[in-house]
Amino acid sequence: MTALFCLGCVAGGGGAYHTAPESIYVNKKTNLKLRLSRGSNKNVNCHYKLTGMNSYVSIKMQRIDQSESFETYECNLPAFNEEGFVEYYFDFTNHGSYNKIFEEKVKIIFS
Repeated sequence: MTALFCLGCVAGGGGAYHTAPESIYVNKKTNLKLRLSRGSNKNVNCHYKLTGMNSYVSIKMQRIDQSESFETYECNLPAFNEEGFVEYYFDFTNHGSYNKIFEEKVKIIFS
């Protein structure tokens, strides 16, 4: 079952939307999308690490769509070569305020 998460406490109001994958497949890149209320969103990033890693790796997200109300960003997690778990979250600034959202932990499996 896939869950859609909505967070309404982003600076400037509106909200943020992200659907976490149920699982990630070994040796396949994983596309992640983040939808934010349109505004002064800057420095939109995804940070990930495999379980057991000490620090996160950062990926700058690219804006791929924009409407009157929302902006959609995406990035690709790299292909991981073994089973385990990947933890990730998104962060960005909006109207000068730092936001950290959607802390996820997803299982990496063989397809």
